Amino acid sequence: MAVERLLRSVERWGIRDVSSAWVDTAWELDFTETEPLDSRQESAITEDGLDAFSQLYEALYPFAAEELGATESIWALFAENNISHNALVAVLYHFVQEAQNKKADVPQRLYALHAAGLYFLLVEIPGSIANRLFHPVMFDKCLQTFQRCWPQGLNLPRKRKKSQTSNHRHGKNKRGKAAKKTNTQMDDIFEEDEDEEEELFFSASDLLQIREALFLLLKNLLRLLSKFSLKEKPQCVQACIQVGQAVGGNVSLRRRGSEVSQSATSLQQSAASSTV
Repeated sequence: MAVERLLRSVERWGIRDVSSAWVDTAWELDFTETEPLDSRQESAITEDGLDAFSQLYEALYPFAAEELGATESIWALFAENNISHNALVAVLYHFVQEAQNKKADVPQRLYALHAAGLYFLLVEIPGSIANRLFHPVMFDKCLQTFQRCWPQGLNLPRKRKKSQTSNHRHGKNKRGKAAKKTNTQMDDIFEEDEDEEEELFFSASDLLQIREALFLLLKNLLRLLSKFSLKEKPQCVQACIQVGQAVGGNVSLRRRGSEVSQSATSLQQSAASSTV
């Protein structure tokens, strides 16, 4: 049952029809520069919104959790059915990359968050290391979706304008108090320079969808780190810790409830412990 469900879900992604040259280029260039996925293939995947993403996630999850009925090697299944896991990762990269653009609309941001979650899930499945699914750049791109997909300008504290910043360089603010040191890198996790921000409108419903998708991605990352060691990947560890700090300090995201803060703290702890 689990096998048939998985094959049906993957079929919706048209992985067999993806150009092998395009896939090879994405991997050879380390997920840095590549042409977008064929628009017809992208449309076929997204024609029903997030359905293809959700169905594939539900089909892959039993293999990651090693549930009864999903004990067969997913990698052997892929090979037997001429499904390239490298092609699947490359397609996920396409959707993640689309949200790197600050002009990305709501569907693109949601696709990116769900694609990142699918990548984390694939890496979580036993055998992913042997099949070389983990790629540090792709992993980092997925982490960046936390920053890129949450609309800029909705987070506190806001960055000070340059004129205000110059005042702090003299060591005092308007009230005469010593300027506090801030972790600039943490500020930048969710914030862009004001001159780079775009005027985009997000409805309350849009923000709710994005926030829920961000929270689900955070839980996916937490589950992955409980199984996957980053011992030899210090840069990935630091990136995870920074995401946890940024999410925990984001006022807008915390409105979802204390569970977000708890998950953010757990992420920092999990990332640190994964090096042991």
